[in-house]
Amino acid sequence: MTRSTRAIWSAAWPWLALCAVVVVASLDRYRALTLSPYPVGVDGYYYPAQLEHLLQHGSLRYPSAPLTFWLIAPLAMLTDAVTAAKLGAAVLVSAAALPIGGLVLRLGKQLNTAPVLAGAAAVFAGAVWAGAPSSIYLSLEFVKQGVGVTVGMAALWAALGAIDRPSRARVVLALLATLAAALSHKLALGLLLVGALPALSLRLMRARTPSVARRSRKVGFALLAAAGLGLLVL
Repeated sequence: MTRSTRAIWSAAWPWLALCAVVVVASLDRYRALTLSPYPVGVDGYYYPAQLEHLLQHGSLRYPSAPLTFWLIAPLAMLTDAVTAAKLGAAVLVSAAALPIGGLVLRLGKQLNTAPVLAGAAAVFAGAVWAGAPSSIYLSLEFVKQGVGVTVGMAALWAALGAIDRPSRARVVLALLATLAAALSHKLALGLLLVGALPALSLRLMRARTPSVARRSRKVGFALLAAAGLGLLVL
């Protein structure tokens, strides 16, 4: 195995393992959700009703943050509203393992941790989320909040990347992810702000030059503006 091949494998294997974690968790949750042919959970009928109205009229029946329903709607077009709601709940909540693992990998890189240890920690963190009773409960009872965790953690991952190494592409990605967080659930926006603002403050305190501080402030203002825009849209 050449050095370049080893480097590619070292970077890829944690993500492959995390994808496997998401697949296994999604299948297990979907199996649990389909034990009954009817919608399950406190808001079981709420999600199919929203999806049917969205497909028929292009809008939600009841006012709500729309991103979760937008993401599940293609599944409803291929199957039916009840099946789509269950499949979306299983996959989208389990998918939080990916950004959680990404955040752990980023932390390991910043702490100069050995790649193998950082990758193992990332996979472990993703598996903890996938197997946590509270995470499974979100797929069964509070789907929108669970999707909010996934989107919020993904937005935090993107925001930390933009704060750490600002570039046009990273900032645009972070802004889109912040807007998505606001459109998914207030919980997602809360996760993003709680994680990103301390990192931004630390970056400003450690800025070695005025130009670095200015770029960091611009990123912070842009993230706050995107969050505010998302709340206004709601």
